[in-house]
Amino acid sequence: MFREMSEAELPEPEYRTVEFMVFATLKNHKWVEYQRNMMDGHQETHQDGHQETHQDNQQGINEESKQSIQDRRDKLVIFCNQPRSQKEMMQFLNLKDRVNFRRNYLMPLLETGRIERTMPDKPTSKNQRYVKA
Repeated sequence: MFREMSEAELPEPEYRTVEFMVFATLKNHKWVEYQRNMMDGHQETHQDGHQETHQDNQQGINEESKQSIQDRRDKLVIFCNQPRSQKEMMQFLNLKDRVNFRRNYLMPLLETGRIERTMPDKPTSKNQRYVKA
């Protein structure tokens, strides 16, 4: 697998352990392409010293749409004064597309630390909730 990833010019897997479990993150060509397109994004340095690059969306969003997304993110943070499920958050924003919600709202807010998971060790739990940081 490592040889094939190297031949495909993909980054090495990232590993992390939580209690007795090991998680491996494998990044595909879409991730590599996304990172290449991040030139229009911005970087943030987190408390643990690593840097992340963020982009408001894929290509094609004008400044007015970016501002609208940012306004909606701000309202979502306020809505998360108490723990909320992903479904509740989507209903609050009147969104139906889970992929769009995660890409444009949930992940940027988590990555910038404006909201946090109530169960950080179980990010895919059906009982996961999100709360203002």
